[in-house]
Amino acid sequence: MSRHGLLGNAAIYTLANAANSAIPLLLLPVLTRLLSPEEYGVLAIFTVLVTAFRALTGLSVHGAVNVRFFDAQIEHPRYVGTALAILAGSTLVVLLFVLLATPWMSEWTQMSQLWLVLAALTSAAQFVIQVRLLMWQVAGQAIRYGVFQVLQTALNLGLSLLLVSVVGMGWEGRAVGISGATFMFAALGMLTLHRTSLVEWRFDRAYARDALRFGLPLVPHVVGSLLIAASDRLMVANMMSVRDVGMYAAGMQIGLIIGMLADSVVKAIGPWLYANLSRNDEVLRRRIVRVTYVFFFGIAVVSLAFGVAAPYMLLLVGEQFRSNQAVVMYVALGSAFGGMYLMVVSYIFYANRNEFLSAASLLIGLFNVVATYFLVGRHGAVGAAQAYAVSQLLMFLLTWYIAARCHPMPWLSAFHRSVKQPTSA
Repeated sequence: MSRHGLLGNAAIYTLANAANSAIPLLLLPVLTRLLSPEEYGVLAIFTVLVTAFRALTGLSVHGAVNVRFFDAQIEHPRYVGTALAILAGSTLVVLLFVLLATPWMSEWTQMSQLWLVLAALTSAAQFVIQVRLLMWQVAGQAIRYGVFQVLQTALNLGLSLLLVSVVGMGWEGRAVGISGATFMFAALGMLTLHRTSLVEWRFDRAYARDALRFGLPLVPHVVGSLLIAASDRLMVANMMSVRDVGMYAAGMQIGLIIGMLADSVVKAIGPWLYANLSRNDEVLRRRIVRVTYVFFFGIAVVSLAFGVAAPYMLLLVGEQFRSNQAVVMYVALGSAFGGMYLMVVSYIFYANRNEFLSAASLLIGLFNVVATYFLVGRHGAVGAAQAYAVSQLLMFLLTWYIAARCHPMPWLSAFHRSVKQPTSA
């Protein structure tokens, strides 16, 4: 991909992800004025559950769909169909677990069985959307990717506003808006995959083994990542109050804008990175590393500037939701480290050494739980944000080390001048 094409796709992904990530940000001034901090806290727990169930619905095999796209020996439509069959089976198991574990889960999350089931089904629908978007991403069809995501954003936003502000459903209206838009676009994504012959409705055992060989080692990794990204709100809810969760979640939502920006850039670079990693070209390898370092520097500077602007950003929320500006600063910094992690983890995916990534994620995830417990006890909600930032930094550094071992790159010599061959007179 040319430099102009790469920048163009990056702009499209940034705009599409900005639109998608803008939903909670655009709704923030509305929800923090229509809902109480307690209600906003319950909503935050619901969104955490949707994210948590994604560790199990689909078993992370969508990543295999992405990586295997460039394998000419694989019948990709059948591979996609097999991945969707794995999604169906794993979702049934998750739903059975939810039904059996409802008493314990309801006590811990303060959610009824209905909302637990809805969260699980929403996570399954998000898997379908991920597959649809990945197919456009790896094919370099950024415009279709962007249009699909922006339309989903518009429906999500409109439905949520209708149910919360007009119908007066409270936090339940926002939850239904999230789930309703996700279900509709998962159905649309499935339809477009079928009509463009990108899915073959046939289960292949060999492909299932290959997909699970890629995805199952990632399940502990996803669980560890969730311990980093989601345990803070559950910990604040149980150690402090649901009201404090609402205030913390409002500040955190602002800080996560940095994560959205980082994710957009990584999505644009991803296809170019995977397509060129296999080339034994030292000049190209140095170029890849230089691009990575420029990204590291850029996202770090943006996050620091964002932290300085935190007092002004907090004016977006209602008066009763204005938490300490340090929450925004630490979350923004943690999101920057999370973006750096996304850049280097691609090498591990490419090398198919996901077992190392899983071990690292679980280790850091457990560290985050312990750190969150102690820091919340000492500093309240700010402590949760501090634990998030430190955990994301450690996750990035450890993943970078593993990536360097799994797929060596010229990390220390990327800016050295190449030795030029002498030219004949």
